Amino acid sequence: MTDQLETAYTLVGTLIAGDTPRQINWHLDNARRSGASPEQARAVRRIAMEASEVAGVKWRDGVPDVKED
Repeated sequence: MTDQLETAYTLVGTLIAGDTPRQINWHLDNARRSGASPEQARAVRRIAMEASEVAGVKWRDGVPDVKED
C-alpha cells in the first residue's frame, strides 16, 4: 500500500506525461503538504519530465514548477 506522498509522486509523473498542467500543480502542492521538500518535489518533476521527453511527450505550455512555501 502506498502512502499519500508516494501517491502524489505517482500522480505527478503520470500527469506530466499526460500534459495536464492544472492537475500537475494540484499534485505537486499535495506532495509538499504531504512532507516533500521543495528539492524532492522538483526531483520528481524533473525525472518525470526526462522520462516523458524520451517517450516523445511535447507540452503545450510547459510544466508547472514547484511553488515555494
